[in-house]
Amino acid sequence: MKARLTSNLRREAAILLLSLTLAQGASATVENDKSPIKIALGERPPLASADLPDYGPLAQLIREAYRLEGQQVELAVLPWPRSMQLVRDGHWTGSGIWLKNPKRETEFLFSQPVVEEHQVFFYRKNQPLAWMQLEDLSHLVLGGLQGFSYGAAFDSALTDGSLTMERERSDLQNFEKLLRNRIDAYPQELRVGLWVLGTLPRHSQEQIAYHPRPYLEEPAYLIFGLDQEAARDSFDRGLAKLKASGRAKELLDGGAAGMEGPLPRSN
Repeated sequence: MKARLTSNLRREAAILLLSLTLAQGASATVENDKSPIKIALGERPPLASADLPDYGPLAQLIREAYRLEGQQVELAVLPWPRSMQLVRDGHWTGSGIWLKNPKRETEFLFSQPVVEEHQVFFYRKNQPLAWMQLEDLSHLVLGGLQGFSYGAAFDSALTDGSLTMERERSDLQNFEKLLRNRIDAYPQELRVGLWVLGTLPRHSQEQIAYHPRPYLEEPAYLIFGLDQEAARDSFDRGLAKLKASGRAKELLDGGAAGMEGPLPRSN
């Protein structure tokens, strides 16, 4: 009788211990689920920049999208190549904003489209730019950003040597080279280019124009590690809610307001 009682007590103690262990594991899982999602942004003023309040309207859109899904997000503005590598290595959850290309689609998960980009060529007014197709630019030296994709056709032309590009770390460096006649044209998203030029002296701005024909019009996305499907899906759900309510347009259009500036198009 005594042995049977002892055996029952041991069994009940074991069950209690197992229950406590499972409860602690569940609690830890909940805590892990609440850990901040980490998104690295590249310099993309007026949408995202370390110099903008709270990193700019794109950062605010990301915060609000995750907040609608009950999740926290940690944001930072980092150099473009580093931000992508941090996601590739699994140190950060995601990064933005990026264009799609075949290589990236094998390495990352892509969100739903975040913003439509309009890529144009900036050039010196004393050296007018006339082009109809990319091959017309083969005699020019173009500026570019490290780690950037310029769309499938453009990237292919760079790879096979049909186009020549000198890459720098920042937009400002590229515009300085353009002003000093060290490059002939600089491809950049229209809003971004106008914003950066607006930080230069007026006499410098007056030397630059942009061609009205975009060489690329495509959506840009957040990218996520291949094991971050839950974080990607959560962002997509929040983004869809922001788009449906008009809040996404309000944020992104607000970031672009006043960016046209005095800079002329080419005739």
